[in-house]
Amino acid sequence: MKHSRRALTLLEILVACALLGMFTVVAWQGYIGGTKETETSGDYLNAMQNAMVLMESIQEDVRQMAILNVPPPKGGPLIPRTLVFSPSGKAMMFRKSSITNTDGEMAGASFTVVMYQMVKHPTEPGVFTIRRVERTTDGQPIPGIGREEDDKVFKLLYLRD
Repeated sequence: MKHSRRALTLLEILVACALLGMFTVVAWQGYIGGTKETETSGDYLNAMQNAMVLMESIQEDVRQMAILNVPPPKGGPLIPRTLVFSPSGKAMMFRKSSITNTDGEMAGASFTVVMYQMVKHPTEPGVFTIRRVERTTDGQPIPGIGREEDDKVFKLLYLRD
């Protein structure tokens, strides 16, 4: 019996290597593109979640907003003193109902002052973040209320002017 043995020529090996190289480049480009897309999607999702936390915080505070009224001789509601926006439009401040007084004691009907403001981001130029401050009517921090977690989340929210 006659056996035919055929070896691969140098040209066939080079063509196979070229095809393998092209396939590898295409696969690598697809992998890199998918990785970048996943990273971008993750950043977008984080921004959306942080914005939702901010909106829920504002919504909760506005729900508890205390609109004050003045007896008729002096006028009607004190809207200008209940909700105030800064001239630049980068801050808002309002009165919020509270159950504690300035000493932190349960007082029933009292209120605090809440301010949301856009502040420059410490590391990103041209970018702002949100700062939430809640104080008693005399400007002191609220005893026993820690909003540090909100502050951390808001710092991850980037806003452009």
